[in-house]
Amino acid sequence: DVLAELAAICQRRGLRYALEETMRAAAAPSDPRWQQRWEHAVEALGVPVHRMPSGAGHDAMKLHEVMPQAMLFVRGQNHGISHNPNESTTSDDIELAAQAMLGLLDALVNETST
Repeated sequence: DVLAELAAICQRRGLRYALEETMRAAAAPSDPRWQQRWEHAVEALGVPVHRMPSGAGHDAMKLHEVMPQAMLFVRGQNHGISHNPNESTTSDDIELAAQAMLGLLDALVNETST
């Protein structure tokens, strides 16, 4: 879709483009057990859990090769824009994320000590 739109824009504007793929990597799958841990931590705060289909990129693309990973996404402002200078979130949502992380770590300590 992106390439088709690029071609259409260039045709309308009389421009040319060259495309060079420099990297291709599959998205990192989230570990179900770690997803469940995050869900329990969020639920314990009384916050509704919203599952997002996400094939993680960035560090997770390599991290998942050596250990399980899952992510907690924090609600964003500005229509959820991400990876952009306009990306923003509220202090309240950051505090909830920190509390969820603490809850996850506490639960993990209890899980490993039993």
